[in-house]
Amino acid sequence: REEAAMTVVKPITGVTRMIASLADPVIQVRAPSIMNAVFARHGLDWIMHPMHVKPENLGATVAVLRRTSNYIAFTTTIPHKQQITRLSDELMPNAKLCGAANVTKIIDGRLVSEIFDGIGMIGGMAKSGVTVAGRRVLVCGAGGAARAIAFALCKEKPACVHVHNRSEFKALELAEAMRRAVPALEIAAVSGNRTDYDVIINATSLGLKEGDPTPLDFGSLNRETDVACVVAPRESETILAARAKGCRVVPGIEMMKAQAEAITAFIADR
Repeated sequence: REEAAMTVVKPITGVTRMIASLADPVIQVRAPSIMNAVFARHGLDWIMHPMHVKPENLGATVAVLRRTSNYIAFTTTIPHKQQITRLSDELMPNAKLCGAANVTKIIDGRLVSEIFDGIGMIGGMAKSGVTVAGRRVLVCGAGGAARAIAFALCKEKPACVHVHNRSEFKALELAEAMRRAVPALEIAAVSGNRTDYDVIINATSLGLKEGDPTPLDFGSLNRETDVACVVAPRESETILAARAKGCRVVPGIEMMKAQAEAITAFIADR
């Protein structure tokens, strides 16, 4: 019923404002269905649609969008969130801090970019009853979404935020950037298979494809640990494994829903 409601949109006309959702691959993209429902609820004659763009073609695609008058914005997801910051004319505070962006609005041909994944994850967890204040948190991943989430977590007064990533160098780089921003908080890059945390967030792309591994071996996962994941098009292996252990879980769709209103307001602010 919810999916059916999401697909009810106004007819597209010559005055409809367009918003592209850029990704590679694109089959997993869920943002259009969620965002179009929000646009309709606000009475906005806007349409978001998916656009499959390879990394080597991102610059050319963005150059066309900024010069196409009925496009007012675009979103970026895997693997474009960090690359788009180098193509933007202006970075808003969170994008500048994180070095990544997932929404870019086009104003008179200028690209103004911001990231809302951190806001979305905090909001999605809160709606699911998960808080981080005073708790030990592990973020798996060091890409665009992970960076936004990690920095957002630092504002929620956790006991600590640790970062785990397949590339240890990227985890160390993210942890160092976080320490510069929040020197009073315990922040570290960790390796191995530690699951002894109060909250674990899978901010990697693992789970987009059926049969993907979890970022950690959840065999020793405590049922008191809350587990969240950024993957939205399906219940990821991370969510399935955590639910099997009896953990409270926050699927990626909740993060997307939580950031939808903020994204709409950002695009509308011209």
